[in-house]
Amino acid sequence: MKPHSSSLHLPPYHPTTSLRIGIDPAAKLAPAAPRSPERAKPIVFYGTSITQGGCASRAGMGHVMILGRWLDRPVINLGFSGSGKGEPEVLDLVNELDAAVFVLEPLPNMTTEQVRERLPMWVEKLRTNHPQTPILLVENPLKSRRDEQNRALQKVFADARKKGIARLYLLPADKQLAGREEGTVDGVHPTDLGFVRMAECYAPVLRRLLSLSGE
Repeated sequence: MKPHSSSLHLPPYHPTTSLRIGIDPAAKLAPAAPRSPERAKPIVFYGTSITQGGCASRAGMGHVMILGRWLDRPVINLGFSGSGKGEPEVLDLVNELDAAVFVLEPLPNMTTEQVRERLPMWVEKLRTNHPQTPILLVENPLKSRRDEQNRALQKVFADARKKGIARLYLLPADKQLAGREEGTVDGVHPTDLGFVRMAECYAPVLRRLLSLSGE
């Protein structure tokens, strides 16, 4: 029988008190082979309940988890429901992580003023500690690119590039949830359909950033 590696996503809102896995009687369970060193660093996502995967039907259906499977990479999901506001204290903790790529998508929890005040600090401090690690800034997919908040992020991006901060990238809002049918539960939180659309938007961008970083 050909070896097959699988991921198990535990429920995000309920404690697991009992867990059983059914397998074919002829099958054997064994630890998965470790990833190669060049694929071992995680993609770190920082953001909101959208990052968390809050309204996905199953724990593995948020875009972060989908991308981990599609890209065959470990992911660290730092999605804080209602509380992804770019606080300096959280930045200090994120800065300790050795990431392949940092993905910053907290805008749905932030005010425009917080975007202006806090995200330049995130970019500068992450770049100081991680000189070669790509940083991806993500616009708010719930608003247009012309919205004041997304324009504030665009300015953060442009100003940082003018300062010579390299390997910094911007993911526009308009294609993240784009499609013929509504991709959210409530106008905010994606459905499984919305999360797949987001993953499809992120995947080619992250593949390119991982190749640039040599990961």
